[in-house]
Amino acid sequence: MSTPPLHPRDPLHGLTLEAIVNALVEYYGWEQLGREIDIRCFNHDPSVKSSLTFLRRTPWARAKVEELYRWIKIEAGDRAEEEREREEREREAGTCESTGEATGEATGEATDEGAAPLAESGPGIPTGAGQKS
Repeated sequence: MSTPPLHPRDPLHGLTLEAIVNALVEYYGWEQLGREIDIRCFNHDPSVKSSLTFLRRTPWARAKVEELYRWIKIEAGDRAEEEREREEREREAGTCESTGEATGEATGEATDEGAAPLAESGPGIPTGAGQKS
């Protein structure tokens, strides 16, 4: 069995097995965790203490737990990256960073400077406002 590289970018770097189990329980809950990794310590009267005892003595089970933890960290990282990209796109499309004002693209207003203004019929009321076509 090869050992994972000890590298700061490794999601397991610096974590105890207890921290990993607690994170998985927080993410999935015991019931779902038992479905993800079908081992007795997750399915029958689960506890962190019994899980740690079993996982420390059973390398194949510990490897599955570590693999699942890596997966959720990568998944969470991907989601966070997608969220940052989405927010960036919305910010670029929705507001002008220098002024903080909404741009025409986000509000649906015409941004064409050459467009003729609406003729008004009275104070602030565009021509044809309120009329049915």
